[in-house]
Amino acid sequence: MEMKSDGFMIGLISNVIFWSSTVTRKLLDKFGLSRFIDVQVYADEVGRAKPHPTIFERAYSLLTHGVEPDVAIHVGDGFKEDLLGAMLDDIIGVYIDRAGTLISSGSPAELIRCKAYAIRKLKETLLVPHLVSGCS
Repeated sequence: MEMKSDGFMIGLISNVIFWSSTVTRKLLDKFGLSRFIDVQVYADEVGRAKPHPTIFERAYSLLTHGVEPDVAIHVGDGFKEDLLGAMLDDIIGVYIDRAGTLISSGSPAELIRCKAYAIRKLKETLLVPHLVSGCS
């Protein structure tokens, strides 16, 4: 909600493994969460799952409408699917490392300069745009 109020566009990209995207959309609506999400992109609708670039490109396109954003960041808890998938599509990747396998302290941590970060808690996502602003 904080990022939304700061003017960020929010997209959701999901591989929807256990049920169809229709179920996920209904659940997000039921619990009032869909109002915080500008775009929802699901593997069963796109025909490709993360980390394939197609699913990231679809979300990016729907969020930007052809206008180059100041920053594009993908946050997720899958190292391969989320972090590497985002980076393969030239989007800044943020890996939620809850177990501390990559970082034990100093969150957020820059894994690859201006390209990849790791955080321990989701709320630390709010700090990443500031870190990225120092990149040229």
